[in-house]
Amino acid sequence: MPPWRQGSAGRLLATICHLWDNQAAPLHTLANTLDDWIEPIACMWRLARNIGITEAFHSKMKLIQRCPYGFSSFENYRLRVIAHYG
Repeated sequence: MPPWRQGSAGRLLATICHLWDNQAAPLHTLANTLDDWIEPIACMWRLARNIGITEAFHSKMKLIQRCPYGFSSFENYRLRVIAHYG
């Protein structure tokens, strides 16, 4: 078995080939879509990172902004964020 056929990438390529071999038109559309997105999918597997931590921090900052007490300036807001989340 060639090295590129091993693991997740190999299974994805095999699935795309299987979809193209199928007679159903919607499966051909899915195969084309997966083929168009093959590089971003491979980058996602290679990097294995997401922006979950950033999004969580952003949500916490929004929660702090909803409670306006003590925010007479941006410096007070900045200190509140640092106090809560380090």
